Amino acid sequence: MKKLNLKKEAIINSAIELFSKDGFHNTKVVDISNHAKVGKGTIYEYFKNKEELYMESIKYVFELYETHLKEAIDEEKSPLEKLKKYLYISDELTKKYGSIVFALMKDIRSNGMSMFDTLIEYENKDSQLVMEIFQDGMNENIFKDICPMIATNAFIGSIRFHMSNKYIRPKGHIEENDLEYLFNMLLYGIVNE
Repeated sequence: MKKLNLKKEAIINSAIELFSKDGFHNTKVVDISNHAKVGKGTIYEYFKNKEELYMESIKYVFELYETHLKEAIDEEKSPLEKLKKYLYISDELTKKYGSIVFALMKDIRSNGMSMFDTLIEYENKDSQLVMEIFQDGMNENIFKDICPMIATNAFIGSIRFHMSNKYIRPKGHIEENDLEYLFNMLLYGIVNE
């Protein structure tokens, strides 16, 4: 992830907070500039309009997610530990940014703005990362002979659904050790004994 200058980062962080709280239409550029402690004109030095700032804010959250996830996974050696790290970092990032992304994406759909290509780009990178872990696990004879794409879809899909229910639209009781339970459930039947 490329490093932003401090003013631009302050603007984006303020925009993320205000857009997620008040929505696109109810957030004024002057509100963002006040929150970021910059002049209104400064915002237009970085973004041509409010819509571009909105879209860049979402991309920024996706890039943060991608960068933190990749860095954390790269610290691990074993495919099992990499998958576990993916789960725990996904939980941490969803807890921090999940409701923001959900609110922004919901707002985008209702305003007719298209982030589809950007979303697909980040989804593909995420899937490729996990698919490589499954492939490495098969190569190291840790995992059975599985279809890495189906395993990836099942793994990521289960995690995203769980995180959505846990943080974005909570439904009922979540077990205290939910991540360990989810990890064991997802890998039961995949790990060679």
